[in-house]
Amino acid sequence: MVINQVNNKKRVEVSLLGQRFTLRSDKSEEYVQAVAQYVTSQLENVGKQSHTVSTYHVALLTALNLADQLLQKEDELLRLKQGLKERAEGALREVQDALSLLPHHHHEDDDKIQTTADLANLS
Repeated sequence: MVINQVNNKKRVEVSLLGQRFTLRSDKSEEYVQAVAQYVTSQLENVGKQSHTVSTYHVALLTALNLADQLLQKEDELLRLKQGLKERAEGALREVQDALSLLPHHHHEDDDKIQTTADLANLS
């Protein structure tokens, strides 16, 4: 439930393990509720799997699990970016090689291709 809006941030009331929290976010209420539901499901999963009844310990274990998931996704994203960069560089080399074989090849075309390659490296 959106309570009010301050400085482009909405106050959204969510529930985690039966406790109500009011969060401020510039995201939509649906997104904030989805995040809260995801956290709740992770808390419940950890609570079922662990032998502790302490909500504090369940929260810490859940935080560790979520941090692990985040770091794994960041590593995966980095690997995908690197693979994409390598493929783009390979394709660029192939285009440059093909252009060098053309008769009447103009070197100003190399500058345009290199500029395109430089733009691709900005990420």
